[in-house]
Amino acid sequence: MVSAWVVSGMNSPVRADPAPPPQVNLLTKVSTVVAVSSTVANKAIVPAHLVDGDPTTAWNSRTGQLVGAWLAVRIPAGATVSSIKLTVGYTKQDPKLGDLFTENPRIKRVRVTHGTTQVDKTLDIANRKLQEIAISGGSGDYRIEVLEVEPGTKKDWKEVCVSELEVWGTLSTPAPGHVSPVVRVGSLDPPPPLTDEECGQVGYANVSSTAIVLDQRYAVCDLVSATNPHDPFDTQNHDIALVSLRTKQAIGERVATLEQKYEGRGSATDTTLAIESLILGTNEVGILVTLASSPWSNLPDDGPPPPPSTTYTVYRATAKGLVSIFEIRGAPGCSIASGATAPQLDDLDMTCENATKHFRWNGKRFVAKP
Repeated sequence: MVSAWVVSGMNSPVRADPAPPPQVNLLTKVSTVVAVSSTVANKAIVPAHLVDGDPTTAWNSRTGQLVGAWLAVRIPAGATVSSIKLTVGYTKQDPKLGDLFTENPRIKRVRVTHGTTQVDKTLDIANRKLQEIAISGGSGDYRIEVLEVEPGTKKDWKEVCVSELEVWGTLSTPAPGHVSPVVRVGSLDPPPPLTDEECGQVGYANVSSTAIVLDQRYAVCDLVSATNPHDPFDTQNHDIALVSLRTKQAIGERVATLEQKYEGRGSATDTTLAIESLILGTNEVGILVTLASSPWSNLPDDGPPPPPSTTYTVYRATAKGLVSIFEIRGAPGCSIASGATAPQLDDLDMTCENATKHFRWNGKRFVAKP
């Protein structure tokens, strides 16, 4: 490390003050959480557009939520905030829809709060660039509330729009590389986890109900029912439901599987079910359902039973429910592994005995590699 020295007249050299740490966009340099008050009912416009670095995308509030809409940021310890920057509208000029900046409402005035600090700021509705709101503070929660808007030329468009949000400040320890904030709707805090008891209220289950939390938005409930729940060897039905952690309600249709357990004289199929949560190659969440079936018979006239098999199915969690994106059948000894660090699946390999089949994620599902 090279030291800087200042010489003043005939005095001894004096060590200069160290240079201040550089100003950085904290949202890209340290783990942060961003929250929005609501989101528009349009699957092509998502809250993460607020912090994606692309001025042609934008966060849109729920239709009708204008004054009172808000953004919030949680800054971790070790960071100091000097200003918040944001656009006052949707800055894109669309070749088909027109100038989204003037057609949508624009933010005229906001209030930023951090603890007991409060800053009101009037913004320039003609300026498409990031506009700075000076506020000094340390770690903690910062809330930006919309106090006044300018209506757009499209009178039916009634959403607050912000193309980009940045929080500038310094870090006590420089952070290498780029990070992306966690983006939530309605609160900076994650939604409460779903309990097994709450799963039991999602759908019918007279044997058991088990909750598997996937991320801050979704959980999966395994709802088990049987004609005779007191007989452990009776037929058991499994309904797998995707559940919104915000509403605690099921999303879309349930996935039905069947687990049979028989004992005694006759023929039947023993089936076991396993459910694992996954992160897919595009950071979407899903589940791997493994259904292993083993037919058997103790009747002499039945002959040998069919060979056992296992079906592996990957479902993606979507706003419409669980969507099957991969299914393959193999022997019980087969195994599935990911090409990346499990459980994140960018590539998927299935090995049965000495043969391996390779699959790749194409953004929507897994397809066989050539």
